Order: sequence, then C-alpha cells, then structure tokens
Amino acid sequence: MAVSTTLMGLLPVMLGTATGAEVMKRIGALLFGGLLSALALTLLVLPAIYYIWKRWVLRNEISTSAIK
Repeated sequence: MAVSTTLMGLLPVMLGTATGAEVMKRIGALLFGGLLSALALTLLVLPAIYYIWKRWVLRNEISTSAIK
C-alpha cells in the first residue's frame, strides 16, 4: 500500500515538463525502479528463500530422527 501511493506520487515528477524537470526525471526514475525492485524482493524472492530454507530444515530433522 505504501509503495503504491509512493509510486503514484512519483508519476508527476517523472512526467513533468517544467523548469528543472530533466533533473527530477532522473531522480524519479531511480526512485521508481528502486521501489519496484524492493517490492518484488519483499513479495517474491524473500518468501521463496524462506520456503526453501524451511523445507531443507524439515527434511534434515526428519532424516536425523529416522536414524535415531
């Protein structure tokens, strides 16, 4: 939710044509890309890594308990 409102707030900065807009467009594009990549990391990559890690831990616990 916070990312979406920030991205919507950056749209006028990126689409502006006023004086100094060429500098602000560059900054806005960097912020836009950074927020999108952080959103993808938070929603897709980190949960996948956590899932793989927990599956690995559970398999090791099951295999060690079967040996005992």
